[in-house]
Amino acid sequence: MALGFAIDLVTDLAALLLECKVNGTLDLLALDDSLDAGEVAQPVIAIAAAPEEHRLIDRTLADFAAAPERYDISEMMGSEELAEMAGVCDRLRRELYE
Repeated sequence: MALGFAIDLVTDLAALLLECKVNGTLDLLALDDSLDAGEVAQPVIAIAAAPEEHRLIDRTLADFAAAPERYDISEMMGSEELAEMAGVCDRLRRELYE
């Protein structure tokens, strides 16, 4: 898997952390319907982050939501797409940290 933009990684990680916060665990089979239960040794996992890591994710999501045009990904997206992604980051941050 190629990592194109760091904000994509932060957003994905925040979504996974939120899933674990809400449900306690994360079902890997639900994330990728091409996986078979026999292919994954531990299909249900829990993801945790240290307080400092949570602070960094919170700040990054808030920063992107406030000014997405400052990020390189803005060169690849139209203004509507960028605004939508900023909204996703803001909602994720609020659900995870407020």
